[in-house]
Amino acid sequence: MKKYIPLSVFLIAAALAGYAEKPHRFFEIGVDAQAGAGNNLISLTDMLKKHAVFDAGEMKKDFMDGGLTLNTDILAGVFLNVNIGEAWGFGLSAGVSGGLYGNMPKSMLAFIAEGNVNNPSPRGDITAYGGIFADASLNVHTKIKRLKIGLTPSMFVPVVYIPKSSINYRLDDQDFLLFATAGEINVYSPISLENLGDIAVNDEMIINLLNHTRGFDLSLNAEFALFPSFLDLGLDVSHIPIVPATLEHRMNITADFLIDGSDLITGNSLEIDLEDKINMVYTEGHAYSVSRPLRFDFYTNIRPFKREVFTLRPAIGFTLLTAGKEPYFNAGLDMRLNLARIFYFHLGTMYDEAVWKHRAGFAFNFRVVELILEAGLQAPDFINSFKLKGFSAGAGFRFGI
Repeated sequence: MKKYIPLSVFLIAAALAGYAEKPHRFFEIGVDAQAGAGNNLISLTDMLKKHAVFDAGEMKKDFMDGGLTLNTDILAGVFLNVNIGEAWGFGLSAGVSGGLYGNMPKSMLAFIAEGNVNNPSPRGDITAYGGIFADASLNVHTKIKRLKIGLTPSMFVPVVYIPKSSINYRLDDQDFLLFATAGEINVYSPISLENLGDIAVNDEMIINLLNHTRGFDLSLNAEFALFPSFLDLGLDVSHIPIVPATLEHRMNITADFLIDGSDLITGNSLEIDLEDKINMVYTEGHAYSVSRPLRFDFYTNIRPFKREVFTLRPAIGFTLLTAGKEPYFNAGLDMRLNLARIFYFHLGTMYDEAVWKHRAGFAFNFRVVELILEAGLQAPDFINSFKLKGFSAGAGFRFGI
């Protein structure tokens, strides 16, 4: 009688047999793309309803003290890597990455939901900030006994950059009804956003743009095998500023309202001309220095079975988000399963730059070709991150020998 080995037994046995941690390919080219967005107001189920009804009183229960927060992030790039055994590796890459954020304070949400009965004379700030960056990088990494070191110098150009800007508002309703706003939101870019569709892109324009706008920074990675078969300690330092980029084009958005609501009290109609209240002014020659967010991440690779089969990767760190003008605490836990260096699975939860992100993915690596797929949930606060109020998706592809 013939005996057959079940596929699952074969995969587990191959994985538990152990193997050297070495690069999959000597030479490879690849592409990665990932995008996400989240909020704490509208969920996927609300969007799929034929007749959506938004109850301001119910929605207010979902808001944290920080109010309504919106976030988006993007990462896309191409790369080329050359690995010389386990000792040396070199790479070139180019891509786009970054995020944009916005916030409406709780005081305005309470006013919309309840009026000014329980919230007399509300006031606050509507804010926006963030940046999207294009970059080109050179990566060099080496292994010296139990220590791995990586160095990545980069040239970057901000595609769009919004330093933390705000428009404040106030409603006075003591002796009279008056609504007033003041402030501005500045959007910086390498080229003018006015009549953007009429701008012709050519080699001369790109060279001129790089000569006047580009910045440089440096990223470092160090990983030490404290117990080679069980525990690694690592540190990533991203975007150490060397030379800031310079942006000379600005779109200045101002909202200057001073609305007398006396007519409403007397029962008359109130007419508001928004065209005269909101202005966008385009200027150039206003040099503004921009650096990418400086980030520190401390992590460990824990292998309970003393093999690369299953790895726990807790991480902790912080980001100095220059656009937001404040530091952000980051923490996360990632679990990775590796079967015979062919099938990979990962599941992770992290609090990343004030956004909760939960992601799951898998990869198929067939030596010459590797395919990576990932999906996730995200939102500014923990509870809403499970209420389908934000999503992320990613994919990657590698090809080589």
